[in-house]
Amino acid sequence: MKFRNGHFYSISSARELIQEKVSSDSDSPN
Repeated sequence: MKFRNGHFYSISSARELIQEKVSSDSDSPN
Protein backbone atom coordinates (compact mmCIF):
# COMPACT_ATOMS: atom_id res chain seq x y z
CA MET A 1 0.00 0.00 0.00
CA LYS A 2 2.84 2.38 0.82
CA PHE A 3 4.37 1.83 -2.62
CA ARG A 4 1.04 2.53 -4.29
CA ASN A 5 0.61 5.69 -2.27
CA GLY A 6 4.07 6.86 -3.32
CA HIS A 7 3.30 6.11 -6.95
CA PHE A 8 0.06 8.06 -6.77
CA TYR A 9 1.88 11.01 -5.18
CA SER A 10 4.47 10.87 -7.96
CA ILE A 11 1.73 11.07 -10.58
CA SER A 12 0.15 14.04 -8.83
CA SER A 13 3.53 15.80 -8.76
CA ALA A 14 4.08 15.07 -12.44
CA ARG A 15 0.67 16.52 -13.28
CA GLU A 16 1.56 19.73 -11.47
CA LEU A 17 4.85 19.86 -13.35
CA ILE A 18 3.00 19.47 -16.65
CA GLN A 19 0.61 22.27 -15.68
CA GLU A 20 3.59 24.53 -15.03
CA LYS A 21 5.08 23.60 -18.41
CA VAL A 22 1.76 24.38 -20.13
CA SER A 23 1.65 27.73 -18.35
CA SER A 24 5.19 28.47 -19.55
CA ASP A 25 4.27 27.52 -23.12
CA SER A 26 1.22 29.77 -22.94
CA ASP A 27 3.39 32.60 -21.66
CA SER A 28 5.74 32.17 -24.64
CA PRO A 29 3.90 30.31 -27.41
CA ASN A 30 6.11 28.73 -30.04
